[in-house]
Amino acid sequence: MNTEIVIIGASGFIGQHLLNKALADESIHLVTILVRKELPIQNPKLKQVVVDFSNRDQVSTAIPHQTPICCSIGTTMKNVKGNLEAYRKVDFDIPLLTAEIGAAKDTSAFILVSAVGANAQSGNFYSKLKGETEQALKAVQLKSFHILQPSLLMGNRAEKRTGERIAQLIMPLISFLLPDRYKPIQGSDVAACMLQLAKYPTNGVHYHLHKEILNLSKVG
Repeated sequence: MNTEIVIIGASGFIGQHLLNKALADESIHLVTILVRKELPIQNPKLKQVVVDFSNRDQVSTAIPHQTPICCSIGTTMKNVKGNLEAYRKVDFDIPLLTAEIGAAKDTSAFILVSAVGANAQSGNFYSKLKGETEQALKAVQLKSFHILQPSLLMGNRAEKRTGERIAQLIMPLISFLLPDRYKPIQGSDVAACMLQLAKYPTNGVHYHLHKEILNLSKVG
């Protein structure tokens, strides 16, 4: 069992849940988070490393050897003011960089939050980018690579997203009509699944959709 983890995207919705769960887990002894600015959190198990993600050497120095990496980093069109290149730098470049460094440092597992419908051939920018990210990371040939593909994420966000909030109100009412993979899921359940996979990694490439994420979130 792994007793240390690295989190990329700890300030985000899922990342915050994952950080809190990891710090509360008695079996986890050290949580390293790579951040662009320090978070207002103090905990004896927490190691915060402020990095410039465009500086490969800096990021490499911050990632310890043989430690599982949980990557839930992502942005929004609002945050990048519609700049598709800036969006790609966050959602594609950072996961690929950290996966490559992880592979070089013999990471025991790399766990990525992608999205249901990810498809490199899609005409939709978001789905296409998620699919391209998955493909690029698979090419890195990580020893253990877990891809989570949740649908709509439920839960309270610090950031206001009007469209997503409306969907959160409507989707639970119609979720029984949807195939399992498209059912909404709590962000905290996705985080719990990531932590379980980081603690007990299995070799190979693994996809986890709604049902598998929920099942793993309940283990341990």
